[in-house]
Amino acid sequence: MGAIINASIDVKALPNHKFQAEKDGKVYYNFTIIINDETRFNNNVWITDSQTQEEREAKVPRKTLGNGSVVWINNGNGQNVDKEGTIQLVVKEEQPQKATPVSSSNDNDDLPF
Repeated sequence: MGAIINASIDVKALPNHKFQAEKDGKVYYNFTIIINDETRFNNNVWITDSQTQEEREAKVPRKTLGNGSVVWINNGNGQNVDKEGTIQLVVKEEQPQKATPVSSSNDNDDLPF
């Protein structure tokens, strides 16, 4: 399944202390994108400042950086979903793990087979 999301953020809302400068001169900022099934004002994408584990545990409110909307979705069958701004979240089924044979180092284990 693929999707296209249009979004915008308020760059003035980005806390300067969270920019990460790398040795090669590139600068990164981590944020979180949340996609909801339901829309509000035709926006179902919420962009927030990434939180540390300590911030999450302290229940610090998320800082909103921007929002957006899903504008195109491929349903995985090569067909487009024609309802702009709506999505259907898909949960992938876990692949069953193949059983690996266990070799017994003791041939006298009293099993009948």
